[in-house]
Amino acid sequence: MNILRRSAMSVVVVVLLSTFACSLSGPGGDPGSLEIPEYPEAVSGVEWEWQAPEDAEITVLPIPVGVAVLDGEGVTALSGTTGEELWEHHEPGGEVVGHVSDDGDRLSLHVEGSKEDTVRMLTLDAVTGGLLAEALLEPGEEGMAGLRDPSAPAHGALSSSTEDLWFVREGDTVYARDLEQGDERWSVTPSEECEDQGSLGDMAIVEGAVVVSSTCHGGEEELYVESADFSSRLIALDAESGEELWRDEGRYGLFPAASIERSLSVYSSHLIAARTEVGQSTQWVDASTWRSGTIEDGGLRWVDSAGERFGVWDSAQRDYRIQDRGGSVERSLREGAAGSAEMIGNALRPDPDAYVADGVLFLVDQVDAGSGEDLLGVFEGFGGTVDIALDGGTDRELQEAILAPGAVAVPYVDGDGRSGVLGLS
Repeated sequence: MNILRRSAMSVVVVVLLSTFACSLSGPGGDPGSLEIPEYPEAVSGVEWEWQAPEDAEITVLPIPVGVAVLDGEGVTALSGTTGEELWEHHEPGGEVVGHVSDDGDRLSLHVEGSKEDTVRMLTLDAVTGGLLAEALLEPGEEGMAGLRDPSAPAHGALSSSTEDLWFVREGDTVYARDLEQGDERWSVTPSEECEDQGSLGDMAIVEGAVVVSSTCHGGEEELYVESADFSSRLIALDAESGEELWRDEGRYGLFPAASIERSLSVYSSHLIAARTEVGQSTQWVDASTWRSGTIEDGGLRWVDSAGERFGVWDSAQRDYRIQDRGGSVERSLREGAAGSAEMIGNALRPDPDAYVADGVLFLVDQVDAGSGEDLLGVFEGFGGTVDIALDGGTDRELQEAILAPGAVAVPYVDGDGRSGVLGLS
């Protein structure tokens, strides 16, 4: 992903459209009738399986009741505990992409229909599937291709939103737009403060604030120079006004490019983590208090519901540990440190596919049909190791696992080309 390039795409909300009767099934409006499951603490087997319609290519996203499965024409919500279909919203003949808001409350769908150069943005309640808002966008020449590109400005509207505003990153500027009228509410360009050059990175919405990562650096020729002078910043802006609430400045990453490409994740609704893949370190911020800290020897992968206990993966040591905010380790998979030769070998081994309170899950890439049970993966827990198997008979190519309320959801494509989801817990 090239965060440095400036996109020429313009994103404009033209008009708010009237709410219409969407294709809902299931509870669809009574949140009290829907179970909100806890996240699984360990994995011991396959609890459920769901198959997508034939010829559908799916994307799986976590939502409060389980998972949302996007199939190109719409979305189906599945219970995380049972795999039961809870509700669905489809746009027959439309081309749909979507994302869940950073706080997990809303599901944004972008729908491209027969009318050229326009895209409808639908905002659904992520629990019930009820339609909250609908607006018309003009995504410019790139169309839906731009909406699928995480570096494109319009993509920000898929996840960066509040109840009445949505936010896009265009070039080095963050724009806030009104969902009802489409008017620009405010804009901020963090790079204007940099002495030389500045690059805007990822952003996330948490506790009524827009948190953006920004890096000041000396230019493109220094992006991968470890000795380069650069400053990594996290800046929190009030979502309603754009006024600065808080900031942290330091040096995160081995070189400027690693700082620019930091990924932001929201945990427990109020804790945000900025993780660098190169050099593996994590900066965390509690948006309810603006207290912050840094994990230097591992990547933050799991946070408990209170935001107090962290699951940290150290790829060099092949170790997963649970620690508190101050760094005190409660338990760890590994006893003793790895030597230099072992660490070199560890660098070539894959990281886990899912991280939970009691351990980590490793999955195979391909399941070949056979008699009896087929091994899907292994759960390495603090109390021991468990093989995860499924009744044989079907070839499956496993895709990226998703930690969701009620299950670790594993999308797959079987030998006949049909997509589906396995629920592990």
